[in-house]
Amino acid sequence: MRGGDGAAGPGPTAFEQAQLARAQEQVKDGQLADAAWTWESLTVLRPDNTAYSDSLAATRQLIDAGVAEKLDKARAAHKRGDLDGAATQYLGALALQPDNDVAADALRALEKERNQKN
Repeated sequence: MRGGDGAAGPGPTAFEQAQLARAQEQVKDGQLADAAWTWESLTVLRPDNTAYSDSLAATRQLIDAGVAEKLDKARAAHKRGDLDGAATQYLGALALQPDNDVAADALRALEKERNQKN
């Protein structure tokens, strides 16, 4: 085994160190989707490094929680008739989780609703 988690073997490369710093900075800045991709690349690079896989799992949990919160806020805004507010929240959910079908479908439905009103 090798890696930066105390296992025997070579230490992290400069690239790995840069990616680690990048992932940590992305999480700190709230760029969770980008951070998940960076953690994912680190887990591919060092599959034996449990710190990387744990950080990836924690970031995914933050994403899931953020998406759930944004979807709830979007639904509430839509119920109030605040289509712009709802759209903003759905876009926020998609920024966190670009493959979220619920947010994408709801955004399309909002656009259709707007077009029918106009």
